[in-house]
Amino acid sequence: MSEMKKEMIIIAMSYYPNPSPVGLIAKQFGDYFKQSHNISVICSYSNVLRGSQIVDNGETIICLSSFFSWLREKSEKKHDLIHFLVLYFVKFVDAIKRLLVCNGGSRWFAKKAFEKLMQIHSHRNIDIVLSFSGNFASHLAAYRFKKKYKNVKWATYTSDLGSTYPGNGIKRKSFAKLESTIFSKMDIGFVTKEIYSVLSKASYVDRLRELPYLLTFNPAFNKRTTNVIPVLTYGGRFYSDIRNPRFMLDAANLVQTAFVFNLYTEGACQSIVESYSLKNKKIKRFNMVTKSELNNVYLNSDFLISMGNSVSSFQPSKIYEYISYGKPIIHFYYKEKDYALEMYPFSLQIKIGSDLKEAASRIETFINEMHNKCIDKDEVENIFYCNSNDNIKSIILGCLEKRSDYDKK
Repeated sequence: MSEMKKEMIIIAMSYYPNPSPVGLIAKQFGDYFKQSHNISVICSYSNVLRGSQIVDNGETIICLSSFFSWLREKSEKKHDLIHFLVLYFVKFVDAIKRLLVCNGGSRWFAKKAFEKLMQIHSHRNIDIVLSFSGNFASHLAAYRFKKKYKNVKWATYTSDLGSTYPGNGIKRKSFAKLESTIFSKMDIGFVTKEIYSVLSKASYVDRLRELPYLLTFNPAFNKRTTNVIPVLTYGGRFYSDIRNPRFMLDAANLVQTAFVFNLYTEGACQSIVESYSLKNKKIKRFNMVTKSELNNVYLNSDFLISMGNSVSSFQPSKIYEYISYGKPIIHFYYKEKDYALEMYPFSLQIKIGSDLKEAASRIETFINEMHNKCIDKDEVENIFYCNSNDNIKSIILGCLEKRSDYDKK
């Protein structure tokens, strides 16, 4: 007679259909527990107004939406004046919420996710809740549920700390209070190396576990292109305060060798990128595309471009995604070099704010020397064993499945 599976709920805003980096980590957790748990996922999906539920890859995915997120999604796909004005209004309201209120832009998700947890638990007992968050909305929903059902195990994964963001001091204090509440009440919290360093002296540090980023090799690892002119690609968002593209684009403007620099980006700095593309035909801006489409873009690129954050507690997980392609990487950093790329032989790191002419010269030399070169997979596996699936799986299962207080439930 087979053992009855336990009930696991995953809460991750950006999970379906195109998961964010945090959403991919949530999928990773779910895959590890499918044999022993029934997996349900609560996420945000702005294409639907009233929410929906589907079954995908053995998981029950519960999609939530708010009126404003649905309205924004619809307006972004239209190009007439009315929808432009609606989109401008929605973005304005969202910006005010984010400016004045901690988690202001996503509190609707925390509220609806909590209500969904209560509804699920009324029909079948939940054994464990895993909340994944960059903005803490998922954690907030799980926290409210945990207050009512203390015997349900609650684990978190956190990629960003709002309390370390630059700017609004009142908002940072609100985030710090929320973070302290969450981390003090959860059973166990998985965090990045950078966040663990920030919180190493906190009273709840014994509840934290440092979790490396997963390095999953692309099936077409170290594919060489047939591009005569080197193609450089950046995929992701920029932010005016913590990830601004001006220095990178200024350096690219000074590079004399032939190349094409494609940037797949949207958001706050879109106008900056567009202004540079008008001045330099080598620089081209494209709208964001789906993950599968971006995968093909990366495969047909010769160099992958990344940028760090001005806040040292945030390391872009994109670094490991780039490494998974085995291609040369040019990385722009603010304060400290990226430690993962320090170990990756096919990388060049440029400090933002350094001498522009020297930066352009180094980039030009790197492009000329590394065009059509790829690293050996065995070499990468040896360097990044701690980021392997086997190692990360053992950490997660060791922390969750083998905990006696959970096994005895």
